[in-house]
Amino acid sequence: MTSEIWQFAAFVGVAAVAFVLWLNIIYLPGRTLEHRYDGGEPVRRGSADAAKSPDQTEIESEISQSSSGPTR
Repeated sequence: MTSEIWQFAAFVGVAAVAFVLWLNIIYLPGRTLEHRYDGGEPVRRGSADAAKSPDQTEIESEISQSSSGPTR
């Protein structure tokens, strides 16, 4: 009975170490690079612009500037 508990504890420990390594090696550096290439200013998660990429924002501004009616 106790050997199964130690096996489970070892599995949980290995999973926790793997998660911490993934967080520090893969996830956080990727987010840092995203912010660096987006202009250095992190976008707040709750804001309306958080879901838009910079390309979408530029396209929307170009569309709103050029939408003076149908062109022929």
